[in-house]
Amino acid sequence: MKKQTVMVYLKRGKKLCFLVRDKKNDTVHKQGILLSIGGKVEAGEGIVEAAKREVMEESGVTIHSASLRAVM
Repeated sequence: MKKQTVMVYLKRGKKLCFLVRDKKNDTVHKQGILLSIGGKVEAGEGIVEAAKREVMEESGVTIHSASLRAVM
C-alpha cells in the first residue's frame, strides 16, 4: 500500500502561508522556492490530524479546524 501524504495551505483572508526552502539546491528543489506545508500520514492517524501535526511541526502554528478540499 502506498503511503498517504498531506499538503496544507494555510489561508487567512486573501493571504497564504508557504515555507521558503533554505536547504541547498538538489535535483528536485531549488533553494528559495516556496513550498506548501506537508508530509506523511503516520500509522493510525487520520488525514486531518496529520495536517494539523505537520503544520505544528513545520511552522509552529496551531490550527484548530481544517477541511479536506481534495483527494488525489
